[in-house]
Amino acid sequence: MRRFAFGLAVVAVSTLLSAALTVPAGAANGPPSTTGNCDTGSTCQVELKSWVHFTGSYRSGNNNTVVDVAPPPCLWIPIGDAVVGSNAIIGEWGNDPAKAPKIFDINKSVQQANDLLANPVPGEWYKLPVNPNAGPAGEAECLKLPLYAFVPPGAIPPGVNIPPQTLAALAFAVLQVPGIRRVTVNPIGTSDTNLPTFVKVALGGNRLAVSPDGHAYVWVTATLGAQSATVWAMSSGLDISPGTPAATRYNQPSCGTAIASGGIVTLGSSWTAAQMSTAQVNQAIDCGVTYRQPGAFHLAVSVGWTACWAQTADSAPPTYDQCLNTPIPGAGNLQPQNANPRINVREIQAVVGPAG
Repeated sequence: MRRFAFGLAVVAVSTLLSAALTVPAGAANGPPSTTGNCDTGSTCQVELKSWVHFTGSYRSGNNNTVVDVAPPPCLWIPIGDAVVGSNAIIGEWGNDPAKAPKIFDINKSVQQANDLLANPVPGEWYKLPVNPNAGPAGEAECLKLPLYAFVPPGAIPPGVNIPPQTLAALAFAVLQVPGIRRVTVNPIGTSDTNLPTFVKVALGGNRLAVSPDGHAYVWVTATLGAQSATVWAMSSGLDISPGTPAATRYNQPSCGTAIASGGIVTLGSSWTAAQMSTAQVNQAIDCGVTYRQPGAFHLAVSVGWTACWAQTADSAPPTYDQCLNTPIPGAGNLQPQNANPRINVREIQAVVGPAG
């Protein structure tokens, strides 16, 4: 896995600047350089996330695997707050702005460091590396920037421009997919051979809702300045496996239709308790299984999820078909959520149907 290796790639700036003071600044003698991409968990991605504001169903850290994210051409390294960062700058260049190099506004940064030590305020100092992978145009833009920048809370350093696709990848990385809260089977406790066992699954997740076309979903919006991207995870269906070949599975499309009721989102059978109580031997049902032999079986239940994105701050979901047509570039499939409740099945001795 590739890493955005700041520490190994940064060239000593004092050595670079000794040459830069006598020749025009360029890609070969400008601020320190660094190479690579931002893959999941890398230092680069951590820094990008520190500037991006997330809303929705997300959790810090990398919950999902994403493709490498091309870092901005100007990606800054934090070196400390008003006191620590200022002392680092003065320790490298001295405390006299008149004696500090003017190239890359180092003299101005020394003066600002002095001012901040006299009157510290919240914020963070950053030091600028240039990403050569950005190409000559990107490098040229970065070389117009100062070597250091002090950034107040909630602001971003100059020259950091993250495209919507990158924001979507960062949002996908922190997206928290709903899990299975519980699996309910009817009858409760013990099922009978040749009589249906109904299955219903309750989902659990932050900001979990149901789309107009019947899919459970959660969303995360990533925002940087005026730019936003929203990622949705939508349920793609409910799959039921009886745990034995001696069974009939009823997994109709309606089985995966999400229903919100009382703050709970469920998938599975929509039959009422009264309907379930009158089910007959080998009767077809909407969602569940019928066991033909007695025993103890592990019913496998799986809820699949599909992720998509749009360049928007709107959390209203697309339709499921629209979601299929707007996958997150390069992102892997979301892992299904699984549960394996134990089902005890007894041999039915007699069946008495309703009076005809």
